[in-house]
Amino acid sequence: MVDAQGTLVNDYASTLSFQGVNPGYLPAGFVAIDLAHGLGSNLFDPDQATKNADGTYSYKLLDPTQGQRPNFGNGLIADAATLSTPDATTAPPAKVIVAANGGSDLVYVPDNNVETVKQVVNILSKENYVSGLFVDDSFGSIAGTLPLSSINLKGDAQTPTPAIVINFKTFSTDPSNPYQSEVEIADTTLQQGQGMHGSFGRGDTFNNMAAIGPDFKTGYTDLAPVSNADVATTLANILGFNIRSNGDLTGRVISEALKGGPDSVDSTSGVLRSDTALNGQRTYLDYQQVGDTKYFDAAGFSNGTVGLKTGEKHVLLLSIDGLREADLADPKLQADIPNILALAGAGVTYTNASTSKPSDSFPGILSYLTGAGPKTTGVYYDDSYDRNLIAPGGKVGDPLGTEVQFAENIDKNPDLLSGGGDFGVGSIDVSKLPLDANGNPVYPHNYVRVNNIFDVAKAAGLYTAYSDKHPGGYDIVNGPNGDAVDDYYSPEVNAKVAIDPKTGKLIDASDNPDNLPWQSPLPVLF
Repeated sequence: MVDAQGTLVNDYASTLSFQGVNPGYLPAGFVAIDLAHGLGSNLFDPDQATKNADGTYSYKLLDPTQGQRPNFGNGLIADAATLSTPDATTAPPAKVIVAANGGSDLVYVPDNNVETVKQVVNILSKENYVSGLFVDDSFGSIAGTLPLSSINLKGDAQTPTPAIVINFKTFSTDPSNPYQSEVEIADTTLQQGQGMHGSFGRGDTFNNMAAIGPDFKTGYTDLAPVSNADVATTLANILGFNIRSNGDLTGRVISEALKGGPDSVDSTSGVLRSDTALNGQRTYLDYQQVGDTKYFDAAGFSNGTVGLKTGEKHVLLLSIDGLREADLADPKLQADIPNILALAGAGVTYTNASTSKPSDSFPGILSYLTGAGPKTTGVYYDDSYDRNLIAPGGKVGDPLGTEVQFAENIDKNPDLLSGGGDFGVGSIDVSKLPLDANGNPVYPHNYVRVNNIFDVAKAAGLYTAYSDKHPGGYDIVNGPNGDAVDDYYSPEVNAKVAIDPKTGKLIDASDNPDNLPWQSPLPVLF
């Protein structure tokens, strides 16, 4: 699971069977398995090397489909069918190396191929067990990731620098005590509760420190950020040592805790944000700072790391077709709308609200998004007439004037949840659209005269999402340019569907096995 609601992992490795691993669970080595599969390459175990008669070493080729996985989670990924080295100290010629580390994994790309790095980032950013990616600065800026230098992992050390650091998802089972109930995905053979750590979740990073001795204040509580790296620097200062440093990634002297030191030191806090990836993911880093010394509190994707504060506000507009003020007060409906009533009880309720005229879905939702009525947007209904357009299937020169209907009628197949396409514009049958005077198809988003809040938000660098009842028709919210919504998903409300009692999910009726009974009554939706 990747959250307290029981959402399951969606990766390749969890679909396979491994000895000692429950079905649907992540095996140790899941990152190596998923990356090898995503890259279309072979997987070898660096911890299963055989010494050959000529002194060379060969690494064991693994077949995850046969239940084989890395012994300790580490993996060598290569295109070759065999992988060997001349001796035990030579690095194997792998394309990608995965070092499993529990709450975070390290990924190395030995030939420093930036395209390989981008491929790996693309694969990992889609896995719901990942919450944040950090990439070696030398590969440049990659959308959705932050540089290694942002977390002080780019310095003067002689050990190899990982190309990518993966932070795994964390979540809490007790919202009132999140740090003490943190659960973390981990690439390890240990189970939750067996001492695993290493994530960027605040349940792992929030440390305990105390000091006592003749040089420290008595009964003093230090509110400034401190870390393990400050201990050696502070002790050296007390003892009068001058420790020479090879770089500037060092701790500070905790002067405020020492006798004769200041009562307090100034500190600041901030949030570092990556550029947004194509799938909408951004890596965030919460930090505090005293002077030039930075302290990292939490990092990851939004809603993917315990204690992470992104500094961004989220706005959700929820509109329920046909739900009236009188319905909220109707005792007969209370049991059917518990979540709506809970929302109303926690916020502001307007008892004298009025909808757009006419009171239809299209002018209503466009009023929400544009602040304008039908006379300004040009949209009065989802089924209207336009004297300047040519009927669907027509051609240039045909008489102008046609019915304009943007609902399930423009779906490729309105009997399917997807509308016969991609739950979006790809579900539109272009032959069913009206044409302008030049013979160009008029999509729903072309029909609106004004921009909307999604256009404005996207222009400001924000991420937008929308879902409604027709995959094609509600392209109308995409704004004049047709790209205002980043994440658009609208199942067809008129599709022929059933509810799978095993998963509780809607499926197309055509997928229904003849002997499968369907759940009744429907679950509470609101």
